Amino acid sequence: MERLLQKLLEIAIENAGAQCGCILLEQDGLWSCAATADVDRNGNKTVYSEAVVNYTARTKEPVVLQDASSQGAFTKDDYMIDGHIKSVLCVPFMYQGELSSILYLENNLTVGAFTADRVEMLELLSSQMAIAIQNAKLYANLEASRDEIERWNGQLEFKVEERTKELQQALKTVHRTQVQLLDSVKMASLGQLTAGIAHEINNPINFVSANINPLKRNIDDMMEVINRYEDTVRKHELQDAFSGIDALKKELEFDYLLNETQELLKGMEEGTKRTAEIVKDLRNFSRLDEDVVKKSDIHAGMESTLMLLKKKADSRVDFIRQYGPIGEIECFPGKLN
Repeated sequence: MERLLQKLLEIAIENAGAQCGCILLEQDGLWSCAATADVDRNGNKTVYSEAVVNYTARTKEPVVLQDASSQGAFTKDDYMIDGHIKSVLCVPFMYQGELSSILYLENNLTVGAFTADRVEMLELLSSQMAIAIQNAKLYANLEASRDEIERWNGQLEFKVEERTKELQQALKTVHRTQVQLLDSVKMASLGQLTAGIAHEINNPINFVSANINPLKRNIDDMMEVINRYEDTVRKHELQDAFSGIDALKKELEFDYLLNETQELLKGMEEGTKRTAEIVKDLRNFSRLDEDVVKKSDIHAGMESTLMLLKKKADSRVDFIRQYGPIGEIECFPGKLN
């Protein structure tokens, strides 16, 4: 943009026969030099008459002064007086009916430097210069917009990347929470199932266990009666009268039946004790009724867990218990196992 304006200004100065000049652009309602050529006599940075520029901006008409400091409408302008300004030419650059920019030229070597022919030629060139300037503005705006878009894209990509990382972290957290929740649900379901099984088994086991001892006493009593009969038979030599019974006893292997009955009772007793221990271990393992912090024997919890795992481990694993003197600890017994 700056190079274009500078080139247009040089062309205008050369064709108009000017000594110096500038091209002004409007920004926020104020006109300022966007390109300058040469400097004024006093080294002042202001190289144009603000009064002339403002007039051209207001009326959108060119201003031609043959001897600005002594003739025309701007003889009282301080800039004209102080600089002894002679020839001035100010031309508006119009684009689609709107003021695009202003060309301001001076020639302080001679009066009447800007003849009618030169003014007419600059007016012809002004439309082409206005188009060039407008295109340059559009291009500059396009570049600025592209830079802004690239900046926003960069920020957006950064935010998207950050948001993606946050979402990924959130997904990992959700996944961990889901796994933990699923494990908790599984353990709760397992505890409920275990407690339910223990409860269902406990009643019949208690019934069987409670009846084993009375059954043993009843069988012992019956055996005592049978022994009395045998003693009576031997005492009164009634073996011939009971020969049929003796034959039946041999046929049924009566002595073996007695031993087998004792072994069956012993096996039932041991089985009920073992089942009762398993039920106890299941209830200790589930601990559904202990969902508050309380003191619990960690050794008992480990024993009940090992007891349940013993069958699964079979002979492949040997459990070596080396418990220290920990004693009871405060914990959630329902979650400990």
